Amino acid sequence: SYLEVQLERVTASCLTVQGFSDRINQVADQCNEMEARVNGLGRQLRELQALQLEEGPQGQQQPGGGGGYWQRSLERRLAKLEAEVRDGAPQGSARGAAASSPRSEASGPSSSLLEDLTDQIRVASD
Repeated sequence: SYLEVQLERVTASCLTVQGFSDRINQVADQCNEMEARVNGLGRQLRELQALQLEEGPQGQQQPGGGGGYWQRSLERRLAKLEAEVRDGAPQGSARGAAASSPRSEASGPSSSLLEDLTDQIRVASD
């Protein structure tokens, strides 16, 4: 009887640890996805800046010149990513609902990357 109770306690503890492990893996996967998205946006931003340097001021003054459009597009996408990081998960993600409590751990490094990219966009637009 005593051993059965102890076995049940150990089993419950193991299941709890396994649940936490799965949750940590989900949060780590989301963090990696967000970092990959931020890196992709950073690459696009660098390409956009290189394109704007090649075009010069004429490309930005033309209505269809593309420079201003692409920059606004990237700024919108970056703002969306920042909002997703603040909320803790990508919008529309089924997995995002599962990871609601450990927001601060998942958004720390990605948030600073997003802030750096935002600063780069502001510097490029000045």
